[in-house]
Amino acid sequence: MQAKIKEPKSGKKSAVKNAFLNIMLVACLAVFLGAGWKLVSALIEYREGEANYEAILDKVITTAVVRDEESQEALPIPVIDWAALKEMNDDLVGWLYIPDTKIQYPIVQGSDNDYYLTHTFDKTKNACGAIFMDAANQSDYNSDNTVLHGHNMKNGTMFGSLRKFEKKEYWESHPFIWIIKEDTAAKYEIFSVSITEAASDVYTLEFGSEDSFNNYIAKRTKIDAIYNTGVSVTADDKLLTLSTCTSDTETGRRVVQAKLVDEKVIH
Repeated sequence: MQAKIKEPKSGKKSAVKNAFLNIMLVACLAVFLGAGWKLVSALIEYREGEANYEAILDKVITTAVVRDEESQEALPIPVIDWAALKEMNDDLVGWLYIPDTKIQYPIVQGSDNDYYLTHTFDKTKNACGAIFMDAANQSDYNSDNTVLHGHNMKNGTMFGSLRKFEKKEYWESHPFIWIIKEDTAAKYEIFSVSITEAASDVYTLEFGSEDSFNNYIAKRTKIDAIYNTGVSVTADDKLLTLSTCTSDTETGRRVVQAKLVDEKVIH
């Protein structure tokens, strides 16, 4: 008796295989479209945030000249319409300016360090956030170390351009930071640029003793610093710390630190 040969079920297997491939294709396409939409959404939000600050600059920066009240010397800083700024946000505590850079922003201080991570100066919800003073700092900049936080935006806005200070040549051509208030302009000299961690003692706001301060400065200038600026710092100096995240690690922070070297009454 001749054995009956079974027909291969190639048609059924092929249909299952095709269905599986179609499902995988749809899944991959969904992931691709989702990632693309997230990227486009982020770019749109970045641009909206940038436009928000451009509008603020247009509204509050005037063409007048700032002068030292005592010497009448013209200072290399912008003239600001403080009344217009205060009308937008009464959390205002100053204006940050680094000449010949993108860094020119109003500074706010909130009741916590969360709100201004997701809201611009005029309190518009946006991932660009704002430049804000640490909530635990004295708002008059009289803390031993005043810390300003800002996002590391990929388009170079906010504190995105702080990455440029990792090159010594850039620091050499941009050595000063200005904090402008309604009646005064404070000039700070950069003494350290470093990459550190979110839990670092770089965020110490007050020092209990001269030894504590000196140990802090030694670490900031000799251990953690990317390069030696040669700028000396003493326990009598008031410090300013600009802090942003890095793209290297989730908890990494890029930090630029400066000391107060001059403060002028302006008009």
